[in-house]
Amino acid sequence: MPFLNARLIGLDRMYRGGVKPSFNVIKHMMGGTEATMTDKAAAKRFAIVVGAMTAASMALYLHNQDDEEFKKLEDWQRDMYWYIRIGDAKFFIPKPFEVGAIATVAERGLEQMVDDKVEGKVFRERMYHVFMDTFSFNPTPQMIKPL
Repeated sequence: MPFLNARLIGLDRMYRGGVKPSFNVIKHMMGGTEATMTDKAAAKRFAIVVGAMTAASMALYLHNQDDEEFKKLEDWQRDMYWYIRIGDAKFFIPKPFEVGAIATVAERGLEQMVDDKVEGKVFRERMYHVFMDTFSFNPTPQMIKPL
């Protein structure tokens, strides 16, 4: 599977640099063992980065939700890029894979809450896409995919 190693390294880095320290801090808050200062700093940094990216992604969705050009975009384009329109100029800014996927999940969840036309089926399909394509967890060998 192409780029699987890069994806696994990215996920491992996100886990060791943000998720694991965050769990250690939460465990300490619930009466567990003392969290180190390194864990606290890493958890804080991770929360700030993920929170800011998620909030910005959700704000951009709310800004774009009534834009006809935005509505015409394919689902994969909305999941992989931030669509920004300034006047007549359109920009597609690539989302980072791991942290961008978290922002996409939040954005799609917000879409479910504010758009009456979007069904839960769309949310399930997009979450499947996030795990199978964005994180490259598709177990189908590359040799079989063309068939």
